[in-house]
Amino acid sequence: MIKDLSQKLVDAAEKMMQEASDKQKEYRKFFDGMLEKYGVKSPSELSGDKKKEFFAAIHFFITNFG
Repeated sequence: MIKDLSQKLVDAAEKMMQEASDKQKEYRKFFDGMLEKYGVKSPSELSGDKKKEFFAAIHFFITNFG
């Protein structure tokens, strides 16, 4: 019984880690796409309103899809 419970916990943890990894990959793909859209390699290259737009889009993605 304890062995079954332990295995279920291990399986659940592995599933959660895989889901987190998948979300990280999605985020990275979106983030890199936004960098490309703005024509920069780093958000630090943006200034003023462009930087605000960039991070607003990132925030929107995280809160709605992350």
